[in-house]
Amino acid sequence: MKKLLFLLALLAFTYHPLYAQSSTPAWLSGTWQLTSGSNPAFESWQQLDENTFAGKGYFMQQTDTVVFEELRLQKIGNYWCYIATVHKGKPVLFYHTLMEAGHMVFENPEHDFPQRIEYQLKEDGTLSANVSGMEKGKERKEEFNMKKLSK
Repeated sequence: MKKLLFLLALLAFTYHPLYAQSSTPAWLSGTWQLTSGSNPAFESWQQLDENTFAGKGYFMQQTDTVVFEELRLQKIGNYWCYIATVHKGKPVLFYHTLMEAGHMVFENPEHDFPQRIEYQLKEDGTLSANVSGMEKGKERKEEFNMKKLSK
């Protein structure tokens, strides 16, 4: 009986999202353009090495590129961290709770908003990025749909 309980506990621990063997987010690489809104906004990702991706969120203002968000995906041990730095502030870390081909979710329940960030590659090749969580006691969710411009 002890052996069975040990095996079940080991199995549960092994399949916990933070300890699960994670796939790579290489499918996110490239430049993505927001498909809605009057001012074109972009998100760009580049793989630096097998454990690091650098990204940025930006928009064009006439001929100037205005970066509003510096992003990083960093693999630490068996899990990925999503690190966002907005308006030259402090980096905010989100830890993956789901990482599979074409779909990843990162969470930080201690952050003000968002507490959850989700990327999902759709069958038609578009990208859905969602941010969600509680803000001032109310549930809030924003969805950003993007099309790929370059690899």
